[in-house]
Amino acid sequence: MALVGSPVKLPLRQAWQWKWRIITVLVVIGLTALVLILNTRRANPPLAPAAPSTEPSIVAQAQAVPARESQLNFQETGIVKEIKVKVGDQVTAGEVLATLDTRDLELKLKDAQANLAIQKAMAAQAAENASEADITAARTALASALAKQQEVEAGSAPADLKAAEEAVTSAQASLESAQAQYNKVIQGPTPSDVAAAEASVKSAEAQVANAQQSLDDLKAKPKPQDIITAELALEQAKDQLYSVQTSRDGTCGAVGSGSTACKSADASVAAQETAVQSAQASLVNAQQPATPDQLASAQKALENAKAQLSSSQAALAKLKAGPTNADRQAAKSALDQAQSTLRTNQAKLAQLQAGSTPSDKAAAQNAVDQARANLAKLTNGASPATLDLNQARIQQAEIQVQEAQQAIEDAKLVSPIDGVVTAINVHLGEPAMPETSGTSSSSTAPNAIIVADLSSLHFETSDLDEVSAAKVSIGQPVTVTIPALNKQSFAGTVTEIALQPSITTSGDVNYVAKIALDRIPSGLKWGQTGRVEFVPEKK
Repeated sequence: MALVGSPVKLPLRQAWQWKWRIITVLVVIGLTALVLILNTRRANPPLAPAAPSTEPSIVAQAQAVPARESQLNFQETGIVKEIKVKVGDQVTAGEVLATLDTRDLELKLKDAQANLAIQKAMAAQAAENASEADITAARTALASALAKQQEVEAGSAPADLKAAEEAVTSAQASLESAQAQYNKVIQGPTPSDVAAAEASVKSAEAQVANAQQSLDDLKAKPKPQDIITAELALEQAKDQLYSVQTSRDGTCGAVGSGSTACKSADASVAAQETAVQSAQASLVNAQQPATPDQLASAQKALENAKAQLSSSQAALAKLKAGPTNADRQAAKSALDQAQSTLRTNQAKLAQLQAGSTPSDKAAAQNAVDQARANLAKLTNGASPATLDLNQARIQQAEIQVQEAQQAIEDAKLVSPIDGVVTAINVHLGEPAMPETSGTSSSSTAPNAIIVADLSSLHFETSDLDEVSAAKVSIGQPVTVTIPALNKQSFAGTVTEIALQPSITTSGDVNYVAKIALDRIPSGLKWGQTGRVEFVPEKK
């Protein structure tokens, strides 16, 4: 028995058991701490180094343009005789699109050819000993020159006089119209003019109201009342069909199926069956809501009606306000132009009635003198200087023939490319002016006919500044977003960068970059715009 107060000694086995328990606890605590540390590192990984900043992309506006475009103008001044095409026609290279009246040019060609024949005859006669044939040819040339001189002395042809008289009559009518318009502007609007304009406004207001009602009716579909009405119409059509069928059966049973009366009854049944189908379709339509196309069409009709109303109201307001100084000046300018045209046509008629001009007579006399001189030289021969002079005259006459032939060719407007006619700015019977070089585009007339190859469109930028252009290269990929095609984006490539810049009115320097799309989208049209984003090149 142990003494009280003496220390208790544990057995050796129990001491080791306590030690192992303590070690186990320490190990568990250490493992738990390790797990916590690992989980913390997984949840908060070390920050990766920041990626290098990328250079901002280059963006520019562009427009779809055809692969080729030809702006055609006549090379001669004249009256348009024929227009062989219309806008939208497909044409091929070398095809004649329009022609001028070449009667005057053909006369000049005949004169030039006659002069060439005379010069050749004179040179041949001077170079060789005169023969009976040479003398005969010289006499024939002289006779021709004398006949031409008689024509000149006789005056203008009846056809030319008639055309000049008609031109004077037309100019007088135009002057009367311009004078009436000028008087109307000076006097101001009449009560009937104001009443007509007010009636136009009321009509436009009614059209707006009708268009708005139609749009509201479409938005309200399906209407219960419309459905009930359509159902009632269908039941009535079915009842009528039953009645017609019963009548048909009675008729055919009485007179036979091959009779005229039975066939007529069958036709009545067929017509009523069609009426039932129509009523059924009306019911289905009444039960359906309006389609997006119907709503869009009704909205467009409303916008058009509002635009017409705005135009009518503006016209009424302008009419009530009376003519402006600009209106008076325009009317006076039109009147002055009509008076000037009449004076010009009257002067031309008077000239034709008076006969040939002194210069025409002098030219005819010169041809006669040359023919006579040639005939006189046949018996005397010619000196070397005369032979050289004759050869020079032949060359000069040949040039005149070529120029006359070229003038006739220049009276034709020929397409240099395969393409589509996109614009025609000339009219039959009206004068056409040749393109004038060295003048600004704002002061020249529009191109007579424009032909473009629309089979392949590409984009050209309009605002690629000099800094951005320096970063763009041929072959660089781009993305083109086209608003008109639901903002779809298409891949493309830079095919060309202009070497010469364009300078804007504000002094900005821009370069045109041509973009070829990898795929031409359906519906892409000339003139549609696009947003071009140049894909940065990888370094």
